[in-house]
Amino acid sequence: MQVETAQMIEEKSRFVTGIETLLSLDKNSMVDSLIYKFDMQDEAGEVYDEYVGIAWETGGAKRVLVTGYSNGAILKEIIKEVY
Repeated sequence: MQVETAQMIEEKSRFVTGIETLLSLDKNSMVDSLIYKFDMQDEAGEVYDEYVGIAWETGGAKRVLVTGYSNGAILKEIIKEVY
């Protein structure tokens, strides 16, 4: 895996963790947890999928495909699903 890819994974994971923290302050969101997942399809790391998993306090869950999305676009997708 290239250094740039590893850095991207770390940055997006921290970003999603930050969103999770913010949503935990809004009890109306009912979000229990968020997780960023990077699913590598080949050894070179050139083919991959990115997901954000959303789990609600009520027990429901959803996986959102965010491959190639910027942090801003990931935030929009999470907000769209939560609210």
